[in-house]
Amino acid sequence: MSRTPPAFGALACLALTLSGCSREADGALYRASARDNGLPFDMTVSELRRTAAKSYLDIPGFNARTSQQARWAMCVFTELAKKRGFSFWTVVYPPEKSSRTQLVVAFSNSENASPAELLGQDFVAELTLDDGMTSVEALEDFCSSAGYP
Repeated sequence: MSRTPPAFGALACLALTLSGCSREADGALYRASARDNGLPFDMTVSELRRTAAKSYLDIPGFNARTSQQARWAMCVFTELAKKRGFSFWTVVYPPEKSSRTQLVVAFSNSENASPAELLGQDFVAELTLDDGMTSVEALEDFCSSAGYP
């Protein structure tokens, strides 16, 4: 059984960046902390992995979130979309009465994109935020004015 040399893996990752390599350009997955941004609550978002148009996020305590934490999370999705070069996003939440903390955010540059098509096997109609896409531009002003970096 042969092993792939580490250098080959790094080159493959570099070559696949545009088609779904799971790392940002600096090699780190996305992470955000409300407390680290000076907000009066403790909530973190950690990107577990990504594909070309999706990010798999872990948000501990998500189902017990307050309205302030829910708004902050939406601003985090907006920031992540912008960092990844997208103009729209949609999200699949974990079931309400579960201890699951993983969410899937899908991205597009078209407001007419279908969440079902973007999310593929991750799509769950009753757990998806809306039938359509959420605009980065529409939420940016709210997030800035609310102090949610």
